[in-house]
Amino acid sequence: MAGRNSLTAMEPEEPGGPNPLEAIIADGIAREGPMGLERFMELALYHPEWGYYERANGIGRTGDFVTGVSVGELFGILLAERFSRWSLEVAAKEISWVECGAHDGRLAQDVLDHCRRRHPRIYDRLAYRIIEPSARRKRIQRRRLEAHRHRVRWHGSWQELPVVGVEGVLFSNELLDAFPVDSIQWDATRRRWYRRGILYRDAAFRWCRFPEPLDGFRLGPFGDLPVRLLELLPHGFVTEVSRRAEAWWRAAASRLAAGYLVTFDYGLETEEFLQPGRRDGTLRAYREQRQSRDVLNSPGRQDLTSHVNFSALRSGGAAEGLTTVATVTQERFLTALLQELLERDGSGQDILTPARVRQWHSLTHPDHFGRAFSVLLQRREPGGAASGAAEPVRFRE
Repeated sequence: MAGRNSLTAMEPEEPGGPNPLEAIIADGIAREGPMGLERFMELALYHPEWGYYERANGIGRTGDFVTGVSVGELFGILLAERFSRWSLEVAAKEISWVECGAHDGRLAQDVLDHCRRRHPRIYDRLAYRIIEPSARRKRIQRRRLEAHRHRVRWHGSWQELPVVGVEGVLFSNELLDAFPVDSIQWDATRRRWYRRGILYRDAAFRWCRFPEPLDGFRLGPFGDLPVRLLELLPHGFVTEVSRRAEAWWRAAASRLAAGYLVTFDYGLETEEFLQPGRRDGTLRAYREQRQSRDVLNSPGRQDLTSHVNFSALRSGGAAEGLTTVATVTQERFLTALLQELLERDGSGQDILTPARVRQWHSLTHPDHFGRAFSVLLQRREPGGAASGAAEPVRFRE
């Protein structure tokens, strides 16, 4: 989960003390019956008072997890270089870079600092837009980005972006993996998928199964899989469907008038979700640098995350007229960019200073972020039409 840093955090409850959010969710289940995982995650992560992202300072060595942003400024510098080069293709007087999930604004600061320093002509044309529904996070971002206040604009939703769309780059970093998902389970006897729900019994949240089988529409990308593949699944196989992430990607694509739509995240292709080693799904909890499958425990006090379905995102972007440039590992994406900088003008030498070598290894090494994270990149040509234009980035094998 990148970009979920916090400059400040609310005072935590006493260790071992009552969990207000647990009581809220339990009360909802008592009144309305079993709760779907999507709603449970929405409350656990985004409740306006007790949700994890409204409260926790979860990123960094002292937090629940580390990200490419918390490693240092190099990630933002490299993005500023790539975005600046992409923006040269945009003829509009104003260039927009739209960040979704900016959280404490650290990535935005790294990107804007470097752009102003190294690409002042791009910076002077730039409207750095942040999609941010949280008033608290917006206040934090404003304080951090005060030096760039004339370049940054905030929007509460897609609907607040210019009606004509944006030209430039629309991006997210470890955002979609935190979107609420539904959990589905395969019944090998009935050869049908069922949605899982959550009960509250004996002072604990527990899994259950809704009685009605799911149809193809509610199964998203898993609704069109061949029967011969499904017949290989063991009874009780579990995976996740993220209709919200798919809807988000289509909304983002529809707002892109010209330029690039890109996300950095960990994810899989549809068929990869069904590999034998993933029979319990990809949903995980993170707390104090430790991964856990006990995702129903302590809502609001641990991060919840599941893998992104890149197949579904690509299809959504294509439906909105975008062309897929690549789906590659973060290692390949960043290495190609650095190689380009070295070959073109030697600027890579100035960027990859001795002090940043360690950051580079963390971002690209297979044992860190390099292979675990992938980059999905789609584009729309000026004029609004999708095309098979040559790739702007050369991804070497």
